[in-house]
Amino acid sequence: MPEDIEETTLASDDVLCSVMVLAKRQSGKDPFFVEANGPRLQEIFYEMSGSGHTVLEGFVFSPNGPVPYSPVLEESLNRLQFSGFVSRRDPKNPDNLYVNPPAEKYTDRFMALETSPDQREEFIRVADQFLEYFV
Repeated sequence: MPEDIEETTLASDDVLCSVMVLAKRQSGKDPFFVEANGPRLQEIFYEMSGSGHTVLEGFVFSPNGPVPYSPVLEESLNRLQFSGFVSRRDPKNPDNLYVNPPAEKYTDRFMALETSPDQREEFIRVADQFLEYFV
């Protein structure tokens, strides 16, 4: 993304995929997975969105119900699973969400073509924060 182009809200699928790929890289683990069922992932992203990260603006949470919920996050996770970017490949541990190699290739292209240097730095901070939930 050329530096003179204005930053816009990023597509939620791209954001979720990028956060998970960058977390995988920063963890140094391969295969990389997080133990996060749908409600746990909702909780994590809700807490992270309160940290002022502009790259997470696309995840809007409804305060109605017993816990805050983002339909956009749920839909993004489903699309990433359908695309094969993430998977729950361990039937004995169905909460383990694995990041698959196609997600890395996609994220590299996305980061290079559709994000500014400031956004890339912010993604790294978000991925660091995301990893803290699994240490």
